[in-house]
Amino acid sequence: MPEIVFQPWIGTRYREASPRLLILGESHYGEPHPEPSESTITVVERWRSGEWKIRYLLAAARLLSGLPR
Repeated sequence: MPEIVFQPWIGTRYREASPRLLILGESHYGEPHPEPSESTITVVERWRSGEWKIRYLLAAARLLSGLPR
C-alpha cells in the first residue's frame, strides 16, 4: 500500500464536530511546495483567506453549508 503523501487540513472545531467529514478530490498543480506533505493545508488556508480562488472548495463549502450558489 502506498504511503500517505498529503496531510489533511483540519479545522479548529474538528474535534468537537459531529459528524466529522473528510472531503477528497482536490488536486495540486503548480510549483512544488517546499514541504510537500503540507500542500493541502496551504491550499485550504490560502483559499480561506481569499488569496486563491478554488472552485472545488467553494462548491464543497456551499454544499455543506447550504449557502446558495
